Amino acid sequence: MWFGTTLIIIMAGMTSISPSFYESAMVDGANSWQMFTKITLPLLRPVLVYILVTSLVGGMQMFDIPYMLTDGRGSPNGSIMTMNILMYMKFSSNKGHIGAAASVGVMIFLVTCISALIIIKLLKEKESKREIKSINRGVKGYELHG
Repeated sequence: MWFGTTLIIIMAGMTSISPSFYESAMVDGANSWQMFTKITLPLLRPVLVYILVTSLVGGMQMFDIPYMLTDGRGSPNGSIMTMNILMYMKFSSNKGHIGAAASVGVMIFLVTCISALIIIKLLKEKESKREIKSINRGVKGYELHG
């Protein structure tokens, strides 16, 4: 459903990578797999985090397509019932369980936040560790030569 926009965003991220990185890697003798893992993926990491988090939020908000396919019942046997359909069913039932619908909404929020934090943590750059190591190397080198 979001394939077109995802493709456009990834292509925009790939075109923002300078070809000089790949030329330098080719001169140094890197193969295509090394260029992909050492250049393309690290430079696309912010774009991938954005795409994964927005796709997660879009998936958690899925309501209209399963609702129309199943006449709002989530059938067969509730196999394609999303949390938003459950929230709608709780709210629009004969008794109108507003508290149950609200608790489903809170659960949607919590699952989305926790999943987004996991995605961000897994794809977080380890730049701070690299900077600390390079600073320590520089300080040690200065002490040895200074």
